[in-house]
Amino acid sequence: DQWKRMVHSQVKKFQKECMIAIRRGYDGKELGVSAQWTFTGAFLYSLTVITTIGYGNTSAKTYFGKTLTILYAIVGIPLMLLFLTNIGDVMAKIFRFLYAQSIRLKFRIILWHKKRKAAKIRRANSLVSRLTRGRIKADSSQDSLGGVNDVEDLLTARVHLEQLEVRENVQAQLDSIRVPLTLVVFTMFAYLIAGATIFSFWENWTFLDSFYFCYISLTTIGFGDKFPGNAVGNDKDAQLKLVITSV
Repeated sequence: DQWKRMVHSQVKKFQKECMIAIRRGYDGKELGVSAQWTFTGAFLYSLTVITTIGYGNTSAKTYFGKTLTILYAIVGIPLMLLFLTNIGDVMAKIFRFLYAQSIRLKFRIILWHKKRKAAKIRRANSLVSRLTRGRIKADSSQDSLGGVNDVEDLLTARVHLEQLEVRENVQAQLDSIRVPLTLVVFTMFAYLIAGATIFSFWENWTFLDSFYFCYISLTTIGFGDKFPGNAVGNDKDAQLKLVITSV
């Protein structure tokens, strides 16, 4: 009986110590196993705080750490929003510039085809004019010659008018550039695909899991069921991968 009471007392004491440790932030992981507070792990934690993603795999355990996290978030989140606003404007301008260049290239190709067509028409008109002048040379009719010249002038004017319409169309589109929604969606989807490919290779995830992680990170949902770093070791290359994927 005395032995049972001693065991019961020790178990109670152990349970109490466990409860105290849990209240203080103990997560059940053995010391030295988690690499969350290496430089790369701390970098990822800082990034998830100021981007409001908050995966939940890393969190402050001490009172000082929790207080510092609150102060860091109060200052960092507005700065991150300001940064995202500015970088968003820059990226939008770059995207519109590239789209405008694609429009210019498209209509340059159209104008090139128009000029080739005009050159063919001029050569054909020149041949027709020579043949017509040869046929009407006998009577030397000025009216007939004038009719041939009128046809040439009309065809030339038509070609120039088509080129002018193309240039006006280009200018109108450049004055009010609106990037199509389909192109924006395609670019975003391609970005997610690229991220999913990288994570599936570096983290040994399935492609679906990688795409899922990229989506919840991009939308700042951050469920926390998937996060990078599980397959990261202590070597410099692995830590560099973690920094790159964090960005």
